[in-house]
Amino acid sequence: MSFDFEKKLSDDARRANIDYVSYIVGSDKNALNEIINLIYTAKHPINQRAAGVLETVSRNHPELIEATMNKFIDTFQDFGIAGIRRNLMKMFTRFNYNDSQKARLINIGFSCLTEKKESIAVKAYAMEVLFNISQSIPEIKQELILIIEDGMYWETAAWKARGRKMLGKLLKQTKG
Repeated sequence: MSFDFEKKLSDDARRANIDYVSYIVGSDKNALNEIINLIYTAKHPINQRAAGVLETVSRNHPELIEATMNKFIDTFQDFGIAGIRRNLMKMFTRFNYNDSQKARLINIGFSCLTEKKESIAVKAYAMEVLFNISQSIPEIKQELILIIEDGMYWETAAWKARGRKMLGKLLKQTKG
């Protein structure tokens, strides 16, 4: 029996439905490929909900997502919908990356942090992605500190709250 993911995602926007579809996808690679296809081909809001399913699957079955990581890194900037960008960036916080992936994520992360029109959720996850990468590439810590400090003057309260926590960690690590 085939499951109509697009219909299920169009019928219900609640978190419980995203979790249910994620459960159905489970560890089924074919079902996961259908969800990934919806992210790229379905209209909004179906594509955003599919990205939410992908993010949830990445939490429960990271081994399934690792093989698709390059595709999502390479196409991240193509997504104009904040909800898709948020789900992908949140997913990016969970993985270890090779050097090529880290380099691309550094560019994406700093681009997100410095883009005034980027959503605060994407920026918050971008901070986390960059912090995680800075553990193996400490050279980016100073730039990350400067951008966060700069944002403390003009960004939202949510940025400031996340920024204070991140700055605390970064400054502690750089005081060596």
